[in-house]
Amino acid sequence: TPAPRQLPFAFRGTSDTAASLLVLERKDGIATVTLKDDKKRNALSSSMMAELKGTLESLESDKEVKVAILRHDGKVFSSGHDLKELHTRQSTLGTTDPVFSLCSELMLTIKKVRFPVIAEVSGLATAGGCQLVAACDLAVAADGATFSTPG
Repeated sequence: TPAPRQLPFAFRGTSDTAASLLVLERKDGIATVTLKDDKKRNALSSSMMAELKGTLESLESDKEVKVAILRHDGKVFSSGHDLKELHTRQSTLGTTDPVFSLCSELMLTIKKVRFPVIAEVSGLATAGGCQLVAACDLAVAADGATFSTPG
């Protein structure tokens, strides 16, 4: 198997491999992207955001894809930014700017792709997870879905 892709702004100590955080399925023009990091409550780590951004960009060139559905396994759609990663970056590198730049790039990618992106939420979406839902063209929420922003 190929070695995990190294991000230019990764910090030492990370064991996340981007490939293990998402599952992509394609059928009948529908690309379903499932967030699969239930252990971290689908936190928007740099690895998660880079993989999601890269997946959407790769789907852009697949003319069969007419729509993308962004969904989750587990109880949490996304708990927002990975606070442990942010703390580590701030204390070791003195900045969290690369994380928030990548987040902005991800949200803009969702807006720029040629197909609609639909958030399918059946659990909690909080903080940056709400931002991810809001960036999508449409959100479909199950009865048990909850949304929360700090402050």
